[in-house]
Amino acid sequence: MPEGVTIHPLFKSARQVVDCASTMPPIVRRPLPPYKDMLLVAGVVLILFGIGNWVTGALQTQPPAEYLRSHPGPGLRSRNLKAELLEAPDNERQQRDVARAKLEFYQLVQSGGRFMVLLGCLCLLGGWAVRKVSTYPNLLPSNRP
Repeated sequence: MPEGVTIHPLFKSARQVVDCASTMPPIVRRPLPPYKDMLLVAGVVLILFGIGNWVTGALQTQPPAEYLRSHPGPGLRSRNLKAELLEAPDNERQQRDVARAKLEFYQLVQSGGRFMVLLGCLCLLGGWAVRKVSTYPNLLPSNRP
């Protein structure tokens, strides 16, 4: 026996430890139930939140878009940004600016919802793939024969 190695008091020798280890049944990896698999749970949650954001964004972009279509505002006399900024603010211009800001915000919410749905689908696909693979390949090179 190598120096510095101690044997548990229940075993009489190192041979008994090896015999005990060889008679143990192999460890069987049982898959987790679906509600405990974090990839599946994250995928479902992301899809649900993503659908909610997508629908909210789609519904909330309609009123500002209709307002901007019905109130296009005066055509710019010049392409100069300074000239546009120096125009006297009127009530309709402020309403158009608010409608444009709402439209851009809800378009961002809608595209975020699409991204969350895509990410949730990828998580579900990854969780499904992990559940289908029973043994994992050894991808690390080893010097053992």
